[in-house]
Amino acid sequence: MSEMVRVVLVDDHRVVRQGLRSYLESFPDLQVIGEASNGEEALKYLPDWLPDVVVMDLLMPGGIDGVETIRRLSATLPQIRVIALTSYSDDARVIAVLRAGARGYVRKDAAPAILLTAIRAAAQGQTMLDPAIAGSSCKSFHARKSLGIVSLNVNARYCARWLWGIPIKRLRRR
Repeated sequence: MSEMVRVVLVDDHRVVRQGLRSYLESFPDLQVIGEASNGEEALKYLPDWLPDVVVMDLLMPGGIDGVETIRRLSATLPQIRVIALTSYSDDARVIAVLRAGARGYVRKDAAPAILLTAIRAAAQGQTMLDPAIAGSSCKSFHARKSLGIVSLNVNARYCARWLWGIPIKRLRRR
């Protein structure tokens, strides 16, 4: 990857933000340009920072949660791609996050390389789910039309084919 990916971290735990910053900045194509400790703070500063990708916790104290922050961010700054980073993996939350406009969903106990891959995929306009939750979420995901997926990467296409019985050729035409 030749272009620098500008990242903002949103998590209420300072130690999580610092750990993520140290990890991400060890890669020459990633630059952490800002941090926020809650949704309100993120929405306040993101218009000035204009990152490529935001890595966002879903459960933060006070004010608005991560899902609502993603929804508002998607409505006002749709060019910014969001990766949800959370300890929760229930299907309802995954679906809510994707409906809100997130480009990825990664559990906090995932291998660091999964987060790295999700950030790079989001920067390229792709959607990636943590493999640990993708299978179970695909099995129970029945609201495909309301999600409005227009472009699917290969993994998502195969998931959709398996779940909905739609031939790959038809998916490419959508």
